[in-house]
Formats: sequence, structure tokens, C-alpha cells
Amino acid sequence: MTARAKDFDYRDKLSFVAEWHDYNSGYHKNFVVNYYPSDNTLDIFDKDLDRLYLKRTTMDSLDYNDMYVGNTIRVYGRQIKLTDYADCKTKSIVSKTKERTFAILTPCVIDKLGEIITQIQEHGFHINRMRMCILNRREALEFYEDRRGDSSLPFLLEHVISGPVVAMELVGKDAVSRWAELMGPSDPIEARRTQPESLRAVYGRDSSATSGFHGSHSANDVNR
Repeated sequence: MTARAKDFDYRDKLSFVAEWHDYNSGYHKNFVVNYYPSDNTLDIFDKDLDRLYLKRTTMDSLDYNDMYVGNTIRVYGRQIKLTDYADCKTKSIVSKTKERTFAILTPCVIDKLGEIITQIQEHGFHINRMRMCILNRREALEFYEDRRGDSSLPFLLEHVISGPVVAMELVGKDAVSRWAELMGPSDPIEARRTQPESLRAVYGRDSSATSGFHGSHSANDVNR
């Protein structure tokens, strides 16, 4: 069963390793952020000084859905990034419902971006970050490092650098596996035969190099 804010007692908390960096001054702090879902409060412990940094305080700008690893929360003007789980209990509660995955839409599907975003959201994903960019050959090769030796890699690289791509961080329950399922088989022709409603079946061209979509293979792959 998925935990909800109302399922928690007053003393129940979700704990995250966090960091804040002031790029103007170079000042860096390491925190533990404790979030209390029952009343939408949090406190912050300063790991560097081994003392409380912020006492338990109501945060109207946050809610339960904001608390997951990889997200950046705003606390009194400070952008604090949640970098890891601080305990096993928090990980067991949050990781499955707020898993992250990385997605790329390649040039051949960019003209259908609006439709695709709607499909992604209708399948229960939250788009946490999204950026359009143009990759050069070196950047594309670094990104597809795991495909070295694959005979289709040269064709994939030529396609990826031929126009803009859109990179997204998607968040949701079992995000890695569900995004892979939504994309469908890497070969669009195979996708049309076996999973005709998948994104690659609907929007991909006629080869794996122009399938239109990429996704993380595992939770560890997201961080890469």
C-alpha cells in the first residue's frame, strides 16, 4: 500500500541527506532534513557543526510529494538538494513511489513533443525537470557509452546530433520499469507488432537508431 501524508503520526518523519551551496560565496553546508508529513513541518540538522540548524517549522511551500531524492526544495530562500535517504525506513517508504528515471526524446519525435508530454503525464509520471538542447558528437558518444561496440551506434549518433533533443527527469512509482514499458521495444517495427500502443510503436521511425526514446536501465543508471 502506498503511504500518504495522512497515514503518519505527529512524530513520524522522513529523513534525507541534503546539501546547500551558495555559488556566490562558495559556502557549502551538509544537512539532514527531517520532514514530518502529518503536519507538513520540517527541521534541519547541520552535519558539519553537529547541531540543529532549523527547528521544526511549518513549510506552506512544500508538501509530501516534494520529498524525494534528487529534488531541490526551497527553505527560506535557500535551494536545498535532497541527495540521499538518511535511513532505511525513509528509503522503503519513498523510493518506490518517488523513483526517478532519465528520459531522452531524440530529433525524430520532437515535432510531436506536446502529444508525448501529455502521454507521459497521463501515465502517472511527474516531469521534474525538462531541457531542450543540441548535443555534439563527443557529448552524444559519452551519453551512449554503454552502446560501444553496437553496430547501430554510428547511425544512432548521427541521428542524435542531427537536431534538438529533449532530456527529462521523470518521477513516479517504479519509474524506471514503467518508463521502459511505456517506451516499448527498442526496434519500432517490433514495437508495432508486440506493443502497438507504446511510444516507440506510435512515434518511432523504422530502426532502433530512430526509435525516438531513451531511458535509464536502472536506478543507479539515473545518477550517471
